[in-house]
Amino acid sequence: MHTGKDIFNERSTIFSLFSEHNAFYYMRLSLGIGSSILDNDETAQKSHSRERTVGELSQLDNMCSLLKNISHRLSQDLKVHQQQCRTITLKLKKTTFEIFLKSKSINKFTDDEETILKVAKELLSQEVAKSPTTSYRLIGIKVSNLKE
Repeated sequence: MHTGKDIFNERSTIFSLFSEHNAFYYMRLSLGIGSSILDNDETAQKSHSRERTVGELSQLDNMCSLLKNISHRLSQDLKVHQQQCRTITLKLKKTTFEIFLKSKSINKFTDDEETILKVAKELLSQEVAKSPTTSYRLIGIKVSNLKE
């Protein structure tokens, strides 16, 4: 037996070989019925992120404009959840589908849009300076190292 369908088709054999408890477990497994209960209400969110897929982007001004919009939304997310961040990560996906991530931790916690934008622009400028002719298909920001 290799698949859930095989287990289900051989259920009479399963019930004869295993205890009733185990046989029912295998039947639930073969049918994809789980018994796990996930309660996410008490778990604090560890990060927030926003990203935008674009056709092809290579102009620094256009990328900065997108970063402004993304940082505004992230700032709102942090304020809604009454959180502040210390680490800001820039995510870029090149048109070749290579992904670039660069993070920076700041000295104090913040939920300020301008601070997030400033750090993201700094990280973007560093990457664009390394390869000024590269085009990107996705740009995003993640904030982490959160406190309430």
